[in-house]
Amino acid sequence: MSITEKINPWSARLLFILCLALSFLIPFSAAVLVEKALVKHWERYGFSHEQIYSWWDNSILSMDTAKAWRAEGFSAPEAKPWIMMNISSGEAREWKDAGVDLPVAMEWRRYAFAPVMGKEWIRFNFSLGDAIAWRKHGFEAEQATSWRTRGLSPAGAAQAKQQEGTP
Repeated sequence: MSITEKINPWSARLLFILCLALSFLIPFSAAVLVEKALVKHWERYGFSHEQIYSWWDNSILSMDTAKAWRAEGFSAPEAKPWIMMNISSGEAREWKDAGVDLPVAMEWRRYAFAPVMGKEWIRFNFSLGDAIAWRKHGFEAEQATSWRTRGLSPAGAAQAKQQEGTP
């Protein structure tokens, strides 16, 4: 082909449009295939289409994470806030079993109360502030309850405990 020969502008435009279309279709097709493969993989572990997309919509992309939370009885929307606060599925289940929601659990955790310990203090109707005060003076929930029924404060109970022993 010589330099003097003209290139047909329509064939060049058609080639350009074909390249543009392929630059979109090839990555799109690859993404669709990958998504279908992931869905099939999740389905083998008992997740339905709705559940899979629910976990994904809640930013939980790891199937192992989803399985752990599902085993503890959480749905994706329920698990997401606990995950965002970096609480494990087992610990979240313990707090739920204690009847504690996430904001309350975070407060109890902030003062180093494990779910089992927090559950005991809650069972004996102690507020977080009271539980902190009693624990600061070396009392467990059940001990604190017996001293509290006698009308003593944590400091008073600690002093009485040193003088007379456990009630």
